[in-house]
Amino acid sequence: MPVHERVRFERYGIAMRGLWRDGRYAAWMFVKSPAFTIFAVVSLTLGIGSNASIFMLLNTALLRPLPVERPRDLLFIVSNGSFSHPNHRIFATTAAT
Repeated sequence: MPVHERVRFERYGIAMRGLWRDGRYAAWMFVKSPAFTIFAVVSLTLGIGSNASIFMLLNTALLRPLPVERPRDLLFIVSNGSFSHPNHRIFATTAAT
């Protein structure tokens, strides 16, 4: 085995031993203080869930294109609260032309 591969293997082994030691220490602290463990798990759950739901809403509303053939032909209609059937017919006939 060449020297550079042995050095890489040794570094990997040292890093894995340190990671394993940190994981055992974290597990021991979680067992030692269950209130903190519950608080940490609930906080992570709420944070990840809220971020995922906000991204889903933004992705659906702003990032994806509209499912229409010609999105440039869409109109935004503003009304003062009374939108009647005759108004609808006027908009429909002018939009069709």
